[in-house]
Amino acid sequence: LGQAHPQLCSNANGRRAHGAKLVAVSTGRLNRIKAIEAKAQAAGHQKRVAYLEKVIAHDQAVLARQSGRYTANQARLVKAAAARCKSKS
Repeated sequence: LGQAHPQLCSNANGRRAHGAKLVAVSTGRLNRIKAIEAKAQAAGHQKRVAYLEKVIAHDQAVLARQSGRYTANQARLVKAAAARCKSKS
Protein backbone atom coordinates (compact mmCIF):
# COMPACT_ATOMS: atom_id res chain seq x y z
CA LEU A 1 0.00 0.00 0.00
CA GLY A 2 2.82 2.40 0.77
CA GLN A 3 1.95 6.07 0.67
CA ALA A 4 -1.41 7.79 0.95
CA HIS A 5 -2.54 10.51 -1.41
CA PRO A 6 -2.02 14.01 0.07
CA GLN A 7 -5.58 14.84 -1.01
CA LEU A 8 -6.98 12.26 1.42
CA CYS A 9 -5.26 14.01 4.32
CA SER A 10 -6.42 17.49 3.27
CA ASN A 11 -9.99 16.26 2.63
CA ALA A 12 -10.15 14.81 6.13
CA ASN A 13 -8.92 18.10 7.59
CA GLY A 14 -11.51 20.01 5.53
CA ARG A 15 -14.35 17.84 6.81
CA ARG A 16 -13.22 18.36 10.40
CA ALA A 17 -13.12 22.13 9.87
CA HIS A 18 -16.60 22.10 8.30
CA GLY A 19 -18.10 20.15 11.23
CA ALA A 20 -16.50 22.48 13.74
CA LYS A 21 -17.87 25.49 11.84
CA LEU A 22 -21.42 24.06 11.85
CA VAL A 23 -21.31 23.54 15.61
CA ALA A 24 -19.85 27.01 16.17
CA VAL A 25 -22.54 28.68 14.04
CA SER A 26 -25.33 26.83 15.87
CA THR A 27 -23.83 27.72 19.25
CA GLY A 28 -23.58 31.38 18.27
CA ARG A 29 -27.17 31.45 17.05
CA LEU A 30 -28.40 29.81 20.24
CA ASN A 31 -26.53 32.31 22.41
CA ARG A 32 -27.91 35.24 20.39
CA ILE A 33 -31.49 34.00 20.72
CA LYS A 34 -31.05 33.43 24.46
CA ALA A 35 -29.92 37.05 24.80
CA ILE A 36 -32.95 38.26 22.80
CA GLU A 37 -35.22 36.11 24.97
CA ALA A 38 -33.76 37.60 28.18
CA LYS A 39 -34.35 41.09 26.80
CA ALA A 40 -37.97 40.25 25.88
CA GLN A 41 -38.48 38.73 29.32
CA ALA A 42 -37.21 41.91 30.99
CA ALA A 43 -39.54 44.00 28.82
CA GLY A 44 -42.52 41.79 29.72
CA HIS A 45 -43.28 40.60 26.17
CA GLN A 46 -44.82 37.27 27.12
CA LYS A 47 -45.89 36.15 23.62
CA ARG A 48 -42.43 36.93 22.29
CA VAL A 49 -40.83 35.06 25.19
CA ALA A 50 -43.02 32.00 24.57
CA TYR A 51 -42.09 32.01 20.87
CA LEU A 52 -38.38 32.41 21.61
CA GLU A 53 -38.49 29.56 24.13
CA LYS A 54 -39.74 27.28 21.33
CA VAL A 55 -36.98 28.52 19.03
CA ILE A 56 -34.38 27.92 21.76
CA ALA A 57 -35.66 24.37 22.38
CA HIS A 58 -35.45 23.63 18.65
CA ASP A 59 -31.96 25.10 18.34
CA GLN A 60 -30.76 23.12 21.36
CA ALA A 61 -32.01 19.92 19.71
CA VAL A 62 -30.27 20.82 16.45
CA LEU A 63 -27.04 21.61 18.28
CA ALA A 64 -27.20 18.33 20.19
CA ARG A 65 -27.64 16.40 16.92
CA GLN A 66 -24.82 18.30 15.22
CA SER A 67 -22.49 17.90 18.19
CA GLY A 68 -23.17 14.18 18.36
CA ARG A 69 -22.57 13.70 14.65
CA TYR A 70 -19.51 15.94 14.73
CA THR A 71 -17.99 14.07 17.67
CA ALA A 72 -18.60 10.68 16.03
CA ASN A 73 -17.28 11.84 12.66
CA GLN A 74 -14.31 13.53 14.32
CA ALA A 75 -13.27 10.27 15.95
CA ARG A 76 -13.76 8.30 12.73
CA LEU A 77 -11.90 10.83 10.57
CA VAL A 78 -9.01 11.19 12.98
CA LYS A 79 -8.58 7.44 13.02
CA ALA A 80 -8.79 7.14 9.23
CA ALA A 81 -6.56 10.16 8.60
CA ALA A 82 -3.97 8.87 11.06
CA ALA A 83 -3.90 5.50 9.33
CA ARG A 84 -3.65 7.04 5.86
CA CYS A 85 -1.38 9.98 6.63
CA LYS A 86 1.17 8.34 8.91
CA SER A 87 2.52 6.22 6.05
CA LYS A 88 3.03 9.49 4.14
CA SER A 89 5.37 10.99 6.75
